[in-house]
Formats: sequence, structure tokens, C-alpha cells
Amino acid sequence: MKRLLRYPVSVFFFALILLLCALNILSPDRETSEAENRPLQQKPTFSFSSMLDSSERGFAQRFEKYLSDQFFGRDQWITAKSVAEAALGKIENNGVAYGRDGYLFGIYRTYDEENYDGNVESLAELAQAAPELQKTVMLVPSAYEVLTDRVPAHLGNIDELTKLADTNGRL
Repeated sequence: MKRLLRYPVSVFFFALILLLCALNILSPDRETSEAENRPLQQKPTFSFSSMLDSSERGFAQRFEKYLSDQFFGRDQWITAKSVAEAALGKIENNGVAYGRDGYLFGIYRTYDEENYDGNVESLAELAQAAPELQKTVMLVPSAYEVLTDRVPAHLGNIDELTKLADTNGRL
């Protein structure tokens, strides 16, 4: 016992790890994350074939996702991380940029050109298929193109307004 008391920091961290493990085991699993608006990974079922599977559907990969989605105090840890990064002056986190006045903006630096061309062609075909019908298409830019005074400087998103004008010219 005297040996343990010589290393109080080590004992404290070991006790903290044990406490967090116990809290993780005892806390119930959640189905969804309200903050992230997405379903959370549920505990995978074990089988020898899934253990040998090295793809994303394998047991090890699904269990790793489960552990990262279901740990104790997850929302509070994510909030603390976000606050710390904002305090350090970071302007983006996981594909979201922090704008002025608390606004959040998606980061769009690339787009799927093949998908874009296919969508424009589909709209043009629809217009040609029924010329007697009046059709209206509303192309809406992202928030960063509308709220330019709140977007962080040097965000580097694609120029959607030019792309929308091009799309309007092709229809």
C-alpha cells in the first residue's frame, strides 16, 4: 500500500480509467444523436466469420464505431472539443465552418461534376417531355453565398453563383 501512495498521479489515472470503463459499461446505449442528427452505431453481434471479415462490415470495425458512438458523456466531450478548438481560433471542424454571430456553414470545396451534369440533363429532358406545361425550377444557393457578411474569411468554398448561372443558361 505504501508503494501505491508513492505514485498518487498514477493511482489517480488508473482509478479514473476504471471509473470511465465502469460508466461506459453501465450507461445505456442511445439510438440517435440529437446534436449530430444521425443514428448511432449499435452493439454488433459477434460471430467468427464477422471477426475474420476485415471490411467495414467486419466485427472489429463495427465494434470500434460502436465504442466511439456510445461512450459515457459523449455529447459533453464533443462540446468541450468544439469550444476548445474555437478558442484556439480554428475556423472549421468536421466539414463545418464557424461564421460570425454564431452562424455555421457547410464546407463545399468540390462537387461531383458527373452527377451535376446528369441532374441538369434530367431537368432539360423533363422540360422537353412536356412543353405544354408551365415549369418552374428554383435553384437555391447555399447559406455561405447568401450570408456573405457572416462567412469566415478565406473559407475557399466553390463559387455556387457562377455554377447556378451556368445551370440556368443550360435549361
